[in-house]
Amino acid sequence: MPNAPASQCSILFGLRGPNLTLCAMEASGLAAIATAADLVRDGVLEAALAGGADEWIEEFDRAWDRLRSTYRGEPAGFPGPFSRGQRGFTPGEGAFFVVLESEDRARARGVAAWAEVAGESLTHAAGPAQGWPRAPDEPAEAFRLALSQAGVRPGDLGYVAASANGSRTLDAIEARALGLALGGDLRRIPVTSVKGAVGESGCASACAALVAALSVRDGSIPPVAGLTDPDTALGLDLVMDAARPVPVPTVLVSALGSGGSCAALVLARARSS
Repeated sequence: MPNAPASQCSILFGLRGPNLTLCAMEASGLAAIATAADLVRDGVLEAALAGGADEWIEEFDRAWDRLRSTYRGEPAGFPGPFSRGQRGFTPGEGAFFVVLESEDRARARGVAAWAEVAGESLTHAAGPAQGWPRAPDEPAEAFRLALSQAGVRPGDLGYVAASANGSRTLDAIEARALGLALGGDLRRIPVTSVKGAVGESGCASACAALVAALSVRDGSIPPVAGLTDPDTALGLDLVMDAARPVPVPTVLVSALGSGGSCAALVLARARSS
């Protein structure tokens, strides 16, 4: 059952608040974190455990093969997100979770927060049921809404944690959406993606949020794993080869799902850190 992981976590850890399972395909993990952040901010919850869990399923693998969506070469040859030699994504699996709570509660527990959720948004784009959004407009709107809620201008971003996974269609649509949302600031904002390292899954976007929170805390932008031949036509400043310092501790995290789900999160340095 799709809600089995959340139910088992409730039993194991004695969690007694709302128990929600969100299904937004590849955007599921980030959508769960965005929803939980909203519930904590509104005072519905004192704290929440939120993220994503996913496993490799043979039936899905066969369906992706039929749609010619996945990369089937040697793992060492995967060109990575935003590559000129894009040939599809590598399926992944795993589990990535964060604890969300109010600043006052964290301070009372003596906890140094990794990052603050400054803004979040969820939208939906038109597109095929088994494909990525056809146009950049709705993803761009998700980015704009999250930035607006956070009170962050595009020029104030330290970097973008993109949803790109090595699919030519997704990576190109996301690059266009970032251009619409960030405008002239796009070329000077570093862009990276975790999916060269962890593959594509319903939980990869939660991994992106977790890594972004750690990067805000530690001041380092991770490079795109596997990227050696970037597609320069996308017009992005891609982080390659080695980590870079975070110029500003504010990150836009993107998650775009097949079927049209769009999620965005803005993370900033926590005041209590």
